[in-house]
Amino acid sequence: MNERTDLSWQVSVVNISIGGIKLRSSRQFTRGTFLKLEVEDAPAWVRQDRLARVVHARRESAGNWIIGCVWGSQLSESDLKALLP
Repeated sequence: MNERTDLSWQVSVVNISIGGIKLRSSRQFTRGTFLKLEVEDAPAWVRQDRLARVVHARRESAGNWIIGCVWGSQLSESDLKALLP
């Protein structure tokens, strides 16, 4: 029997668009991995968590990972604007 384990890592957003998101992480994620991204400090009307799939990962010289993902479902223009500083 499999037990569900909740694991989480804090990441920072490098770039975000309607089609995907680029993250900086101390942890490597392999291509094809699905991530549930929880958006902190987003307006209440913006969905707080989103599914994204890793399409590439590369290690930076400082040891962190740059993780490129595509959204499980595309962001709307209004959601994107709400997430931008």
